This record gives sequence, structure tokens and C-alpha cells, in this order.
Amino acid sequence: MDYSKLYFDIDNLKFHNLYDGKNKKHENISLNIRNINCNLLMNKYVIWQGDEAKILCPKYCNSDNYRNLMEYISIKNNKIMNYYKERYKYEVAECLKVENCSKLVIGHGEISVRETSIKLDHIYGIPFIPATSIKGAFRNYINNKYRINDDDKKSVENTEQIIKMFGNNDKKGEIIFLDSYPKNFEIDVDVMTPHYGEYYSNSKLPRNDLEPNPIEFPVIKKGSEFEIIILCKYKCFNLNGKDNVNIIDEFKSFLKEMPLGAKTSVGYGRIKCK
Repeated sequence: MDYSKLYFDIDNLKFHNLYDGKNKKHENISLNIRNINCNLLMNKYVIWQGDEAKILCPKYCNSDNYRNLMEYISIKNNKIMNYYKERYKYEVAECLKVENCSKLVIGHGEISVRETSIKLDHIYGIPFIPATSIKGAFRNYINNKYRINDDDKKSVENTEQIIKMFGNNDKKGEIIFLDSYPKNFEIDVDVMTPHYGEYYSNSKLPRNDLEPNPIEFPVIKKGSEFEIIILCKYKCFNLNGKDNVNIIDEFKSFLKEMPLGAKTSVGYGRIKCK
């Protein structure tokens, strides 16, 4: 199967031409505008119009090269998942197929030549949800759900279990997430319009005659599919004093109740399992 025409072999620090299903090298590799890494396009090759940087990404996200590359990443991550299951006997090694049912904003505050940004893989140029973001949001959900107050005995026990699950500065946790890459995606441009910029800069009082300031920012379109891989040594943890809490069930509940990414208070980042 043709997974990708071109990819980086990071371990050996060299370019590699992938073989197809018949063990033949691709001879027709060519570089053109549709093969440009989105990360370079967004942050290095910037077209300026007056005082503003034009966002170019939406045109280049659905090429065959990107689709083949995403298939390759999916196969690679699933091999990692199966390795943990077989080699380390992890009880939980599951790949969840999810879809964003609203626009997704990841890496909104990333360092960029633009005023806003999006989280793109440095090597592949593909948007992804970092494992740290997923794990941090899930930990916050579990902590709020099961920790009653600091003085309650059950809360203390739950806090110890949460540290066992997610770890802290002194201890490694039992749960592992991999970076979540899309199976398909399209980057779009959305607009936010601050109306009182001069007021927030402490130069004027808020008045209706102040000019709005439209700011474009990149988003992942609604309907993009992602794979979230979760690994854990144990299926269940004792978080309520009596019954064991199933990690996968809790994570699915987390996805139903909590959005991911930035601007979640205005409807962005809603995720559902497929």
C-alpha cells in the first residue's frame, strides 16, 4: 500500500522514499505548491497584504500526499499501541475514533509571526491535538468529578488515586496518551472582532463609535476525524471508595461533557465518539 510519497526518517536524520505494495520505489516524486509543509507555509512563507499576514493553509490540506501521510501516521501509532499491549501487557490499549462537531482551535497562542496560530506538527505540517492537552483536560475532569474537598477522607484517597493515574513531579502516572492526528481535516479561517481595543489599551473610554478590529485565526473545520490512543496498565481505578471506575468509560464521558482546545466557552472544541 502506498502510505506516503515522502516522509522524514527522524531516527536516521535523512529523507526516505517509501516503497509501495510491490516493493517498488516511487520514481515520480516532485515538489510543487500542493506538497508544501503547512507548518512552513503558515510560519515561514508568509504573504503580507499591507500590515496583515494572509493565511494560505486552507487550499493545501486535502492533497493526496497529506491523505497518504495521515494513513502512514495512523499505522505507525497503532503499531506503538499494539507494542505496549503485547510487550508491557497493558490492560487498556485502545484507539478511539472521534469527530469534532464544532470548529476546533488548537495552539491558538502558539508563537508565530502572525497574531494567532494553530498547532501543526513540526515535521509533517499536519494539525494535531497534543497528548499533553488531552491528558491535562482529562485529569482536570477527573479531579473535579471525584475530589469533594481537601478535608474529606474520600477526597484524600481519590487524590492519591488521581496521582497514581496521572502522575506528578515525583511519580510517573499509569495513563499514556499519544498525540492525536486526524484521519482527514481541513483548515479554515474564522474571525473574532474585538470592539473596544482602544479601551483595553487604556487609551479611551468604551464607546459605541470605537472601530471594531477584525482578527483572522485558523481553525480546524467541523467534521474532521481524529484518532485518540489511550494506554493504561489497569482498566479500572478505585475513585469512589467502593466501585472501580473504568478508564475508557470515564474518558468517553469526558469527551461528551468537556470540549478541547481554546475558545470553548463560545462553542468551539466539541468532540464526539464515532
